[in-house]
Amino acid sequence: MSYILVPKPKKVVTQVALTGFPCSGKSSIGRVLEDKLGFMHISTDMIREGIYGEMSIFDLGWKEWSVIYSELVRLRNGFMQNGRDVCTDNCPYENRNKYVTVNCTPELAESLADIGAGISRYLIHLEVNPDIIRQRSREKGRGDDRSMENIAKLERDWQYAASISDAYGDVEILSYANNTPDDQRSLLKDMGSRLGRNLL
Repeated sequence: MSYILVPKPKKVVTQVALTGFPCSGKSSIGRVLEDKLGFMHISTDMIREGIYGEMSIFDLGWKEWSVIYSELVRLRNGFMQNGRDVCTDNCPYENRNKYVTVNCTPELAESLADIGAGISRYLIHLEVNPDIIRQRSREKGRGDDRSMENIAKLERDWQYAASISDAYGDVEILSYANNTPDDQRSLLKDMGSRLGRNLL
């Protein structure tokens, strides 16, 4: 996995962290941000496959997931330190992993200060009806028992973050329905308005 870092100083560097169940549309939204606004799109699926190959998510333990999240933060910091907007997508059901995803480390804050940039962060949860999640999973060839059990576990254990903040300010938390194409257009319109740019 390799990327070209292109310095692009600006007043505010933005991170959009997309969360939600598997098949909730995170990658689709991430690609829109990448294609239309030039965000660097970082997916934990991409990182996982790069490190562990075809190893099933069901066979990964906390140690492996810690490696994946460390790599996500390393990539995110590298891009943002060079003035690039970043979109991350993953499905952390525990709030501690949501915090890790959006936490501004002292090293990142120092690098942004060096290029005269502030930081703006959004944690966006994509809400999708569980029956639609199951249908999309089956359509993607993930209709096996383990996949369905994983969805049931996420339904049972998912933690919804009410607020996240650190020494560098608050993270804006948003939630959007993403059941239909109309839902997606609506959320892209609102996200674009918040970012000050058109996503449609």
